[in-house]
Amino acid sequence: MHKRNKLYILILMLISWVFLLLAGKESLKKYLPASMFMSLLVYSENVFAERVKWWTITTRLFPKLNGIMPFVIGVF
Repeated sequence: MHKRNKLYILILMLISWVFLLLAGKESLKKYLPASMFMSLLVYSENVFAERVKWWTITTRLFPKLNGIMPFVIGVF
């Protein structure tokens, strides 16, 4: 089950990057600042949430990184 979760997370991350290539240069220039801001905001929220024990992401793609990182660098 743990390996299947990692596979799903990896597929989500890769699909997001494929769609980024299809977006075009103008769209990338236009929306990159907003997406960077949202990525930082989501990452900060997750760090805070794990400290106050709101939730914990146990499946990690990369052992030394936070569990939310694949979603931040992929989906957002």
